[in-house]
Amino acid sequence: MRHSHLFTAFIILALSTISCRVEVKPLTIEEKDKIKKEVFSAYRDHIEHLLALDYQEMMKFYPDEHIIYGDGEYWGDYETIDQIWKQFTDDVQKMLKWEVDDHQIFVHSKDAASYLVEFVNWRIESNGDTTKVHGSFSFGMQKHPDGWKAATQNVTHHYTAGPWVKK
Repeated sequence: MRHSHLFTAFIILALSTISCRVEVKPLTIEEKDKIKKEVFSAYRDHIEHLLALDYQEMMKFYPDEHIIYGDGEYWGDYETIDQIWKQFTDDVQKMLKWEVDDHQIFVHSKDAASYLVEFVNWRIESNGDTTKVHGSFSFGMQKHPDGWKAATQNVTHHYTAGPWVKK
């Protein structure tokens, strides 16, 4: 008798677990395409603010909970990316170029995507030097009420070689 109560309890628990399982409906191709356009648009806006050296608008691309890795190591959190862009916009006199290429967007769900992109930028620093750099960004994008934001980020920089170097 004792074992029959345990067996009954186990069956009830198993059935309730099965009935509570939430099935996630896969996104349609159209839904994924719409999300890809939204993610791309969010980054395109970020680049426009970067070219204008508009620090306040640039920071809207990042949520308060942000993690950044760069050039093979952990750099920090939101405060770190805030300081990076603040210093960048203070040190750069003029952006000459910021080109992006080979956009790769993978939609995970209606509110999460990965965005990988190559970049080339040329800029004039406040000391008059021209800096040329290319590299790539990998962003973990999250949907927020005010749009898509980069919750995670990994950046690589290559200062000594790039598409502008004749081989």
